[in-house]
Formats: sequence, C-alpha cells, structure tokens
Amino acid sequence: MAFELNLSCMSISELLEKAAENNEIIYVRSGQRRLGKTTSLIQFARENNCTILMNRIAYDYQKKNPDVRIISYTDEVALDGLTNIVCDEGVPLDIIKGLQRLGKLLTGFVLKGDHGLTSEQNTDEQGELRDGRKRSLLTKAIHENVNNIVDKELPELEKDLKSAKKKVSVIEKRIAERRELVDEAIKKFGHPIPPSPFGVLH
Repeated sequence: MAFELNLSCMSISELLEKAAENNEIIYVRSGQRRLGKTTSLIQFARENNCTILMNRIAYDYQKKNPDVRIISYTDEVALDGLTNIVCDEGVPLDIIKGLQRLGKLLTGFVLKGDHGLTSEQNTDEQGELRDGRKRSLLTKAIHENVNNIVDKELPELEKDLKSAKKKVSVIEKRIAERRELVDEAIKKFGHPIPPSPFGVLH
C-alpha cells in the first residue's frame, strides 16, 4: 500500500505512524514544502529511536538535534549496520528501495514523480540536479584507513606491545636482582656501598 501526503485526511505525525506499521514510504508532491515534514520526522525518530537519513543537509540538522542520529545517505560507513531508518525527502529512490528490501527502512518521505531519479542524480532543496552518490574523498579515506588499521597497524602495534612487555619483564627482573644485592650489602656492611677491598697505603 502506497501513502501520499494529504493533510485533509490526517496529520503528518499520524501519517508517519500509519506508514511505519507496514514499512511504507510516503510520497509527497513538489509543491508540498514548509509543512513541517522534517520537523515531524525528527520528532518521530526521537520517539521511536530511529536514525534519519537525509541528503547533504544532514550535518546541519544533526547539530540542531544532537539527541537524534541524523546522517547523510552518502556516508556509507555510518549507514552500514543500521536498522530502524527513516528517510527525509531528498534521499534517492534507489537507496530507499534498497533499504526496504533489506528490512532496514521504517518509513519516510520521497518526492512523487521522481521514481526514476537515482542516487547518481539526486536533487537538492531547490530541485537542481547534483551528483550525490559518488563516494566522497573523506568516506573513501575512512574506508582505506580502516583497512590499513586492521591489516597493518593493529598487528604491528600488538607485536610492539608484546615486545615491550618482554622488555619490561627483563627490566623488572634486573631491578629485583639489584635490590637483593643492595639489601645484602646493607645487612653485611650497614651501608648499601661496601668498603673497597683495596685500602690506600700510607
């Protein structure tokens, strides 16, 4: 069953609750702006412990709503492993459908008429086409860095730690041996430094 935003039937909040019951998305028209969709979506996510998926404006909304997890659909690292996701208008339909197939999408808004719009051609708030799916240099760098950490840095650090522990053990043993020598000297000579066996001849 498909849902469409129609405020004469029910409020945005009620529609979100209804659509979420069957993990359906809500289609909105291009003229349905400044109605409180995003505000209602954030409140819904807050009440239902959801992650909100947005376009490039996600960072700004996250700063304004630190108690709700809001990420960009281009952030594949943050998106990986998440469930209970709701999407705001502006997320490409192919991403939304993919999340639905995986059972990760709870509900959200999608612009009606953009059924063919893919993540390669997402629209911003002004409706201008932009390249939104290409992995950002930052995301790519994170992936490469994580692989490098797992494959190289962690094994090397663990090896260094093992070697350091061995050195510490040797040092501790030497300290213990020398303390024994000092204790014996104190017992025998009353002083940690024994007198020299070579006296000065006068």
